[in-house]
Amino acid sequence: MYTYFAATLPLLDFDGPLPFLTGDFAADCGRLLPEHDAQEVRRALDMEGGAPASRFLAGWREHEQALRIESAQARAARLRLTPPKGGWDRAHDSRINAAVARAAGMDDPLEAERLLIGLQWRILDDLCLGREFALDGILAYAVKLKLLERLNAFKSEDGVKELKALLETAVHSQHGI
Repeated sequence: MYTYFAATLPLLDFDGPLPFLTGDFAADCGRLLPEHDAQEVRRALDMEGGAPASRFLAGWREHEQALRIESAQARAARLRLTPPKGGWDRAHDSRINAAVARAAGMDDPLEAERLLIGLQWRILDDLCLGREFALDGILAYAVKLKLLERLNAFKSEDGVKELKALLETAVHSQHGI
C-alpha cells in the first residue's frame, strides 16, 4: 500500500492545471517506490516498454486498444473505407462505442478529443475504484497525469495546431490504429 505517497499527491482535475510533468512524477516514483513498481509506473507513462506486470495496467491497455480500434473503424466508416480488422468485442464497453460515435459527429476536433479523454479518465476511475492507495491508484494517477499533460498541450496555440495536424493525418490514413 502506498497510502502516504498517494495522499500527498496533488489532486488532478480534468479541467485544472498540470501540477507537474510526467517525467518529474516518474522520477519521484523511481526514488520512492520499489523498482518493480516504479518500472510499472514508467510503463503506464509509455516511458518503458514491456508487457504490463499488473492486472490494472493490462486492463487499462485493453481499454486503450478498444478505443483505438473503435476510433479507426469510425474513421473508416466516415471516409467510406474498408474498416481495419479489429480483435475486440464491441460489447466490451458500450461507453467506448457511444463516445466514439458522439465524437465522430462533432465539428470541433478539440471537443471530440476532450470527450474521448474524459471517457478515458472515467475508465481509469472505474479500474482503480477501492484501490486508490495501492499501486493501481498510483498507476491510474500516472495515466491521468499523462492525459492532463496532453489536454494542457491543446490549450496553447501550438497545441491546437498540433492536434489539427494529427487529426488531419488520421483522416487521411486508412489503417492508422
